[in-house]
Amino acid sequence: MCISLADGQRSTEDILITTVTIEIEGRKFDQELIALPNAKRNRTLLGIDFQKKSGIMLDLRNQQWFFADMPQKQFSFGEHANNQHPVDNLDVNLCTLREEEGRCLNTTQKEKLVAVLKKMMKVQSTNPDELREISNLLVI
Repeated sequence: MCISLADGQRSTEDILITTVTIEIEGRKFDQELIALPNAKRNRTLLGIDFQKKSGIMLDLRNQQWFFADMPQKQFSFGEHANNQHPVDNLDVNLCTLREEEGRCLNTTQKEKLVAVLKKMMKVQSTNPDELREISNLLVI
C-alpha cells in the first residue's frame, strides 16, 4: 500500500490492519488501526476519524476535551497520564534520524544535527537572538 507519513514522505509498504475496542471514560469504540511492521518506536495516533466517531471535542485553548453530548463534563489533557502502563512512561528520544535520513552526513555531522534538533525542541520563545543562535548551529 502507498502511504504518506506526517512529514510528507511517501512510500510503498506492507501494512497490518486490525480493529480494536478503545475505552475512554466508560465509553467503548471499535476503531480500525493500521500498523507498519517495519516502523520503529511508533506510538498509536488516533486521528480525526476517531474524534468524529467518538464525539470527542478538543478545547485547545484550555487544554481540555469533552464528549459532544456532555460538554459540561470536561477532562484535562494530562488528567490520566499517571494511569498509563510503565512502558508508556519511558523517556523517548524523539531527536533521531531514520535509517534512510542523513546518509550523506558523517558521524560528527549527524551528532551535530541531532544536537541542534534537541536544542530546537527546547525553544519556547520567538526571541530573535535565540533563534539566530540555533540557525547558526545549522551550518554543518
